[in-house]
Amino acid sequence: YIVMTTSGLSMAAADNFTWTGTGGFKGNMTASTQSFSFGSSTGGSASNAINMLIFAGASAASLTSGGHFKTLDCTGSTCTISGDTTATATTLNLRSMILASGGTYTNLIAILNAGTGIINGNSKTIAALQINHTGTTTLATTTGALTVTGSTIFGATSTPTLDLNGLNLTTGVFSSSYTTVRSVIFGSSYIYLSGTDSVLTMAIADNFTYTGAGGFRSINAGSQTFTFGSTSGATEANAPNLWLSAGAGGFDFVDNSWFNILNFTGNTGTSATATIKVNSLILGSGGTYLLLTVNMYGSSSTISGNGRSLLTFTIPALGTTTLQSALGVTTYTQITDTTLDLASFTLTSSGGVNYNGGTINNFGTISCVTFTHAGPTFTLTSGSIVCSSSFVITAGSFTLGSLATALT
Repeated sequence: YIVMTTSGLSMAAADNFTWTGTGGFKGNMTASTQSFSFGSSTGGSASNAINMLIFAGASAASLTSGGHFKTLDCTGSTCTISGDTTATATTLNLRSMILASGGTYTNLIAILNAGTGIINGNSKTIAALQINHTGTTTLATTTGALTVTGSTIFGATSTPTLDLNGLNLTTGVFSSSYTTVRSVIFGSSYIYLSGTDSVLTMAIADNFTYTGAGGFRSINAGSQTFTFGSTSGATEANAPNLWLSAGAGGFDFVDNSWFNILNFTGNTGTSATATIKVNSLILGSGGTYLLLTVNMYGSSSTISGNGRSLLTFTIPALGTTTLQSALGVTTYTQITDTTLDLASFTLTSSGGVNYNGGTINNFGTISCVTFTHAGPTFTLTSGSIVCSSSFVITAGSFTLGSLATALT
């Protein structure tokens, strides 16, 4: 290594510079503040970016914005990394980033654009993150993961893979509304969304894939908006899991967004008006969802109502939706070629329930103001339909079995 103790590195113009080996440059921050610049003006690239180790000391390290470093490794130091002064941000082009548990990096904007590498967050916070390369960025196993105060931008122009590797990534916003080929390996881990307003911005979901049982998880108490595939690209195969696990603030979804498992357990907020597509829905026992319309998209979907109410829900053609606990709606319409499995639970409507065809299995209780039968023959063999106002037959026939009850 070339070790610098007082004057730093001055290579803002890196044209025609090459190197070989596994070493690089080391900054010892024990004696004084130093500045480090490589390729920030001209000549810096992924092919000649150097290894930069800030390996000791607590004096501030100024890294010129726009610099190129293959690996930025801060292990052993306790210094602050920033731009030309300690109060300014610096944007660095990197392949790998290793932060030290004793350092401060809140002014660092990291652009990972040089191929396969690692992030070793060590429970530290940076200002923003971009992952935009061909290859895989892996969260390295450490004493803690990375926190990004602002946005994480994923795959804007290149084809990256992000491997959470058993760790959670916390970011204010996750943005990936592109058509590039990009993938997240969640495993059982989550990308935590800690910001407010629009925190998941993926209106264009073309060519996005993921693996694992994890997904995105909201951890902010304020209002948040979530978008996935509302413009294009969402499918049953790539719709992610989303868990709103905290907070009492309002939440919103851009219409036509898709989610595989949408889980509100732990959230006590109120939904804005939205229409979304979901495979498995879990309502929180303390939340309010009266303005939310959920179009179930799976061939075998589930709803855990936990006694809370939606505006309404729909079942796709040839699909089955099964209740896993009591559910309320404002209105519900059962249509031909769909199956609702009540699983002996209660479906309560503050308005009307309309039967226009299809199948209702494992009856518990349907409680509503008005039940309107406008479909073909329907036989209620067990369970109850309780109407506070009226039971109306406009077409077809309705048969009440000996073990069933219909009350008005």
